[in-house]
Amino acid sequence: MYAFKFKILTFVIIHIILNLPFKSQGQTYDVEINYYNQSEVSTQYENNNEIGKLPLPIYFESGFLNDKIEILVDGKLVKADTITTDNSTSLARDILLSDYRQIMNVGIRVNNGKLVYVETNKKLYFIGVRYEQRRKIRVMFYDSPPEYY
Repeated sequence: MYAFKFKILTFVIIHIILNLPFKSQGQTYDVEINYYNQSEVSTQYENNNEIGKLPLPIYFESGFLNDKIEILVDGKLVKADTITTDNSTSLARDILLSDYRQIMNVGIRVNNGKLVYVETNKKLYFIGVRYEQRRKIRVMFYDSPPEYY
């Protein structure tokens, strides 16, 4: 009799444990990364920069709606913010990081999701980030600064 009650109690406990809600690890999304060939435009940008430091720009473009973003440079958090895309320009935010010649990699996270990790290899890129249909992060390495109107 006790063995039967023990089996039922064990079954109930296992059933309860398996049906407990698990804490979400954040937003889930696919990732697409596009590297475009470097052109003379970025070389001109380098040559025309009078400051001496050449910041690595990141443009958060379409698809953001009160979304939390985090940017990591070489594994260290450098920026956290909540952004929304301006539909008239398709731009949510542009952020200038430190001198691109000092940066080996950049991490981007949206809504506490998985880290999108890209290597810059100490090259000058103009990085665009889109949040497409709230299911895909698209990271684009432009060969020249994008224009927004």
